Amino acid sequence: MNLSHHEIKLVVEEVEQVLLPARIQKVFESSPKVLVLQLRAPGQTHYLLLSVEPDDTRLHIVESKPRQPDHPSAFTMQLRKWAQGAWIESVEVLETDRIVHLDLQAIDPDWIPEREDEKAPRTSLRLVVELLGQHPTIFLIDKKGRIIGRSQGRILGERPSGVEERYQSPPPPPPTADDEKGPTRPSNARQTVRTARRDQAPGEASTSVVQHVEARPEQRIDAPRRRGRRPALTALRRSDEPGDSHDAGRNDRV
Repeated sequence: MNLSHHEIKLVVEEVEQVLLPARIQKVFESSPKVLVLQLRAPGQTHYLLLSVEPDDTRLHIVESKPRQPDHPSAFTMQLRKWAQGAWIESVEVLETDRIVHLDLQAIDPDWIPEREDEKAPRTSLRLVVELLGQHPTIFLIDKKGRIIGRSQGRILGERPSGVEERYQSPPPPPPTADDEKGPTRPSNARQTVRTARRDQAPGEASTSVVQHVEARPEQRIDAPRRRGRRPALTALRRSDEPGDSHDAGRNDRV
């Protein structure tokens, strides 16, 4: 089950409200394409799942860490080197596609202190989670937008994907009939989401804006309330359709 663009927006809003600010304590691997970040927020521990399995692209909160394989993938080891101990500064979804940015402040793993009282320098990183149906991928990029590593599998489009190459976003989804007519806006409560410029490297000046989209009842998330908070996005309705007509072009990309 792939999350639709609309569902990803709802998940990102929930992550911002429930998890941030948070520090990445551990990086767990269920499989080379399913990762779980153990996050420590003030007084609480949470787990954020990132799945880039083809036809099962998801990002949401889960209740516990997964069982670990004997030999984690090379990309998981890279994330443990670079991202463990990092603070998540923001989580943003692109307005135009099913791509999520997690901007991090991490300690440079190659730093060697010259004095005992020397403070560790911080560096900006970004996790780019491309939840794109048949070609999902996770990229780790540095503050200059260069690729540090990526998850296994094919990527969408002909673009650089090697270490030290500059990250480029995938080609945009094809237009749909609803795109040409303009978005429809049901009369439900508004959901506030952030959007980010597609190729902005972490650490560069932000051009994010706040946009409002309407929540659709047929795509709601069901989960029990936690101590007065809004419902946590720990489970998705398997019976729901994968998305509305506006997402059809995205879900069919190969």
